[in-house]
Amino acid sequence: MTAIIAIAICAAVLALARPLLFASLDEGVAAARGVPVRVLGFGFLVLAAATTAEATQVVGALLILGLLAAPPARRFRITAHPLCALGLSAAIAVATMWIGLTASYVIPPCHRASPSSPRPP
Repeated sequence: MTAIIAIAICAAVLALARPLLFASLDEGVAAARGVPVRVLGFGFLVLAAATTAEATQVVGALLILGLLAAPPARRFRITAHPLCALGLSAAIAVATMWIGLTASYVIPPCHRASPSSPRPP
């Protein structure tokens, strides 16, 4: 079910990509050209909320900030080109996720069982 929802969200984002990019670069000109800026903004907000709701099941609530907010903020420091920034933001999010998964596998846990605690069967 998660894969189906992810595919639907990706398709919707691809369908909205050009008008959304136009509206995010210059909202006034986009509105003057007939782009429904308010509806587009609301639709993108709904897609972001659906992505967050679905991603929480997979990566956990604490990683949502790191995957949805931090990569776009980092890309502002690296590039100003909008299409390059989209790809760079996605690449940073995927790299961050894999680095975190690798670190959680490689680094041993900090807690130790006390001698009096029962051992699992």
